[in-house]
Amino acid sequence: MTRFNRISATEIALCLSGGGYRAALFHLGAIRRLNEFGVLSRLSIISSVSGGSVLNGVLAEAWDRLDRDTKGVFQNFDNEIAEPLRNFCRVDLRTNLILGHRVNPLNWLALAKSFLSVSGNTLSKSYDRLFQAKLLRTVPSGPTVPRFVFCATSMNSGACWHFHSGEDGRMGDFYTGYAPVNNVNVSEAVAASSAFPLAFAPFELHPSRMKEISRVDPWGTPRPISTKRRAVKCEIFLLTDGGV
Repeated sequence: MTRFNRISATEIALCLSGGGYRAALFHLGAIRRLNEFGVLSRLSIISSVSGGSVLNGVLAEAWDRLDRDTKGVFQNFDNEIAEPLRNFCRVDLRTNLILGHRVNPLNWLALAKSFLSVSGNTLSKSYDRLFQAKLLRTVPSGPTVPRFVFCATSMNSGACWHFHSGEDGRMGDFYTGYAPVNNVNVSEAVAASSAFPLAFAPFELHPSRMKEISRVDPWGTPRPISTKRRAVKCEIFLLTDGGV
């Protein structure tokens, strides 16, 4: 994938695909095995979409609390990663949100505007039970810390919009440009990545949160202005499931 072409041949990137809770739990089993082999601690990038982003968010927030032994195996993997994710997935988040939100008369006007879809911003608040950190407060990527990337789809440009972790993390897409993640929460990045259409309306990111937009991408590389279309300028950025 082209967004991984800036790592060396000796580095390892892991991609976590979508599929709701099933994807999050499936990937949990996969990274458990990678941890047993001492491979998880050697990853340079963990990129995710949709349900995979739920697990990626847990990893991003817990990484600096993981204790590795001399073989690179995280000894407290179950306590810091597996148990919090399994406890979260025991609750039917989607049904409670969709049905509970729709029967509340206070939400009917907003639902009518979104064709009965629950707002992606409401979804992000439900994720607050699992995530507490801001993206820029997650541990910075380095030799022993992977870069955490959350992929969404911009309905304004049709391109892949990505959020990167760490104090130098940036967000945006090729047509819109890129800006620091500023005060974006991990829960918001996960919600933008997993707001699947029909069930959930897009996550709305106000332009005021896209400060200092430039052509410098999350890897620190200046990107040329697109010759296919004009730069994207809009009143609100609409971000939906990365699988779109």
